Amino acid sequence: SQVVVRNVPGAGHIIATNQVYAAPPDGLTLKTFNTGLIYAQLLEREGIQFDLRRMSWIGKAAADPRVLVVGVDTPFSSVEALRGSPEPILLATSGVGSASHNESMLLQSALGFEAKLIPGYGGGEGEMAVLRGEVAGMLGSLSSLRPYVERGQGRYLLRVGGGKAQLPSVPDAAGLTSTDKGRALIALMAAQAELGRLTAAPPGVPAPRLAVLRQAYAKALTDPGLIAQAERLRLPLAPLAGDEVERRVVAALAQPPDTQAMIREFAPRKKKKP
Repeated sequence: SQVVVRNVPGAGHIIATNQVYAAPPDGLTLKTFNTGLIYAQLLEREGIQFDLRRMSWIGKAAADPRVLVVGVDTPFSSVEALRGSPEPILLATSGVGSASHNESMLLQSALGFEAKLIPGYGGGEGEMAVLRGEVAGMLGSLSSLRPYVERGQGRYLLRVGGGKAQLPSVPDAAGLTSTDKGRALIALMAAQAELGRLTAAPPGVPAPRLAVLRQAYAKALTDPGLIAQAERLRLPLAPLAGDEVERRVVAALAQPPDTQAMIREFAPRKKKKP
């Protein structure tokens, strides 16, 4: 059989998800994306024509703590230093609507420092921007930013999720806020960090076909060759079955009204009616 892989960028994965959501529910169209879409739906972003609660969830592959990294030449060595900055902290993000952009907004509010987000830095472009002095740092996944820190070009200021085992000397953001609002936002971010590399099909895939897809996905992620390759590349594998992913996505979208209101403060955009 033939597999066609298409990279569909744009609007923080909203364009691609709209396409998959409208595709025939035959199990032949799948999508892998990041958790920025959960925030997008909570924020009711313009252009959304999908409901993640109705997707046919196949599974997820990873769990990856978020880390805030700044350049070694910046004057920031702690969150207190960020709070004391006389100017907004410039942070690179991959794009408006992406997980990095949304979570950077949440983080600055939760921890009480002022940041100016500069979108448009995809892949390793944010790291290069820090080296050029265009921005002070960025929030991203540990697996993506760890090599940058290990090369001596950046330093961790904090982590969100993941526990002490991976970064024992890096402060947990949950302990850096003293407000209920801050704790709620950090908890939401930590929950999203556990849902890395989500994969889904359109709504309405017949149950027998969805079961086959879930079984194949789970088998692939326990393949010894894949596990060995992930270990060599230091990529975090933490598979989860589709039914449990569905439960967690639904739970993430069922935030209490006060938390939803806090999130929508950042980008109160209404989605268009399908």
